[in-house]
Amino acid sequence: MGLSRGWWVALVPFLLGINTCKSSLGAPGSLVASTLSGTSIRLTWVDNSTKEVGFSIERSLSPTGGFVAIATKPSNTTSHDDTGLAPATTYYYRARAVGQESYSAYSQVASAQTAADATAPAVPTGVTATATSCSRIAIAWNSSIDSGGSGLKAYDVLRDGVFWRRVTAPATSTEDTGCAPSTSYAYTVKAVDGAGNVSAASQAAAATTPPCATPTPTPTPTPAADVTAPSAPGSVAASATTCTQVEVTWSAASDDAGGSGIAGYQVYRDDAALAGGWVAAPGTRFTDTTASEGRAYRYAVRARDRAGNVSASSNVAFANTPTCTAASPWSRRLGGVGYDAVRGVAVDAAGNVIVVGSFQGAVDLGGGALTSAGEDDMFVAKYSAAGAHLWSKRLGGGGYDVAYGVAVDGSGAIVLAGAFGGAVDFGGGALTSAGGTDVVVAKYSPMGVVQWAKRFGAAADDAAYAVAVDGNDDVVLTGFFQGTVSFGGTALASVYGGLDAFVVKLTGGAGAHVWSKNFACGSPDLGYGIAVDAAGDVAVTGAFRGTMNLGGGVLTSAGLYDGFVVKLTAQGAHLWSKRFGGTASDFGNGVAADDAGAVIVTGSYAGTVDFGGGALASANGGVDAFLVKYSASGGHAWSKRFGHTATDIGYAVTVDASGNATAVGYFQATADFGGGALTSAGSEDAFVASYGPSGAHRWSKRFGGTSLDLLQGVAANADGSVAVGGLFAGVSSFGTGTLTSAGQADGVVASRVP
Repeated sequence: MGLSRGWWVALVPFLLGINTCKSSLGAPGSLVASTLSGTSIRLTWVDNSTKEVGFSIERSLSPTGGFVAIATKPSNTTSHDDTGLAPATTYYYRARAVGQESYSAYSQVASAQTAADATAPAVPTGVTATATSCSRIAIAWNSSIDSGGSGLKAYDVLRDGVFWRRVTAPATSTEDTGCAPSTSYAYTVKAVDGAGNVSAASQAAAATTPPCATPTPTPTPTPAADVTAPSAPGSVAASATTCTQVEVTWSAASDDAGGSGIAGYQVYRDDAALAGGWVAAPGTRFTDTTASEGRAYRYAVRARDRAGNVSASSNVAFANTPTCTAASPWSRRLGGVGYDAVRGVAVDAAGNVIVVGSFQGAVDLGGGALTSAGEDDMFVAKYSAAGAHLWSKRLGGGGYDVAYGVAVDGSGAIVLAGAFGGAVDFGGGALTSAGGTDVVVAKYSPMGVVQWAKRFGAAADDAAYAVAVDGNDDVVLTGFFQGTVSFGGTALASVYGGLDAFVVKLTGGAGAHVWSKNFACGSPDLGYGIAVDAAGDVAVTGAFRGTMNLGGGVLTSAGLYDGFVVKLTAQGAHLWSKRFGGTASDFGNGVAADDAGAVIVTGSYAGTVDFGGGALASANGGVDAFLVKYSASGGHAWSKRFGHTATDIGYAVTVDASGNATAVGYFQATADFGGGALTSAGSEDAFVASYGPSGAHRWSKRFGGTSLDLLQGVAANADGSVAVGGLFAGVSSFGTGTLTSAGQADGVVASRVP
């Protein structure tokens, strides 16, 4: 999971009353105020922080005092529209970044004067809607009058109450050409003047498109049945790309004689059809990920046409997989001149490393420059076990788009989850958010071809923070939503329309809804981490405030926010749940499950907390990282704290096949993870710490330079090492040489740690 939690976290310092002195957060830069209308002003600024959780916007009628907070914005945002203002009035603004426990310095003061014209133009009259065909409706209206003096600028046309199109004045008509047949539509019109004032909506005009005429089909002769086999595929070649992976290619077959066309190809290995070896036409490439090391293989391909006829076998191609050797540690910098971060990491059966995250501007992940289309775009990239770039792609539109979590299924297919705003094409056609940001979950083949993509959300912000895949390749995800949202089943409604955590299960094959649920809480609650055990049971961790019922009875937070962990069956039924926290704020950030069903959680806490094995006190009452293990039935196994007098946070945890748990995050100053004190080289350094099934320290390492360094994702390799991902600023090292960031912060991925 990433640093960007949503706007609610920005309220924590205000509500908690803790450490409100200024910190090392960078003050927002280049604050600019611009007039939008007689009642609104737009603010823009440069985000100079890498660890803020939000921004506080303040307004005054004087440049020297009297500032009052008017808005809190999410992290990584760089604009705000201030509305409901008085006309012809000068307003002064300043902003500052908000951290979990501190503020930045203020920006410079910016000012703007609202337009003198604050009078909305007259409501358009005489609106008509006329169906001109089965797919077209003509809309017309009378001209409006603007008495405010700025002049009539345009008309906004709404279809069924939703903005559809802006028509520049003096035009008073338009045509809707994207209508469905036999469908009713209602249109209203609003007038917009030169000062940006908008009138109320006109009376609605409705029209119903007629059914489209069905042309009389021209009889065509029935073609003769295709009983002729297609030609055999040619030029079959096979090449071992890793010690357990073989790439097979061929030239296309022809079905000119039969005429039904090529349906696809079946790949054979050692004279037997490979399970999962069907490639639909026009594909002519297949990756065998089930090969063993040190083996000689024979490959052939047969074509099948749409009538079911099968060709003769192709030529035989040979490939020899080498003996697997221990891969060397490696690390890569991922970033450009903006703020870039790896937020999730996964490893497939072949040791390939997949990372997801977000970037700004232009970035080269190894396959050439990718350029964001808006504020932040998400990325997904795949690297070989040795660190070679395999493929990468950008996903995003004009809004804020971030991938927070990633998982890999048994076939090597990749599932990512996150949040997006506006319209984004994830590979299968554009998805459009219903509000600020919506949840997105998308599945890609091992080669990066989209399999399916789904969005869920309502008018407010919604996001998925974590995703996991079970043994049946079904997908589970968690995050938060607001208001009423359907994830494919019965719509879920958050309490009082606030932030609620959700858990959703979808089929791996098509992303179809299996089950979904939220948890009743009168205040914000969010899901940050999710995991699945060998039985398919689901573990979720996060944070809540006030009271919350996860299915086992009401839990009450002891402080502002408490962490929670809940275990559900594969069908979504409650097994057990717990809260942990003291009188400050405490968060469950990451969770993992071992083959025996035990659950391991990492996060942060302040003060004194009992995770079930006795009270653990953070150093001097500050913020410390923790790692706790519960049995499959929820019993406390062991718990640990890490930290010194500064801030230390655990972000993610993984469990390998031997039951060893490895956590990542960041620490400040000095921290002992069980193997002796580690000292940061700068403000924050990343840590990786590994523990045996009984909690005994195995090894721990720090990575970083003199600036910000943190890790947010971790996944276990088959050899017991781990792959990690996060971000860094300035000059840093993650074990294999010096890396230098190109911008505010760059993403980093490293594997074979330690």
